[in-house]
Amino acid sequence: MSTKEHNEHLEKLKSLSSKILRSKESASAFLFSAGIHTKSGNLTKPYLAPSKPKQTPTHK
Repeated sequence: MSTKEHNEHLEKLKSLSSKILRSKESASAFLFSAGIHTKSGNLTKPYLAPSKPKQTPTHK
């Protein structure tokens, strides 16, 4: 990728991020469309922190 191409992509990315971050609604719509969270604003399963495994008591 040439420097010119790199700069063009960078400008497109900056423009897109400005549109996404313009309001809470547009940010939420983007996160939903990307599958990162649900319409209600909760994280989808792939983005949840893994739960800690239950430790079974050891007997001596």
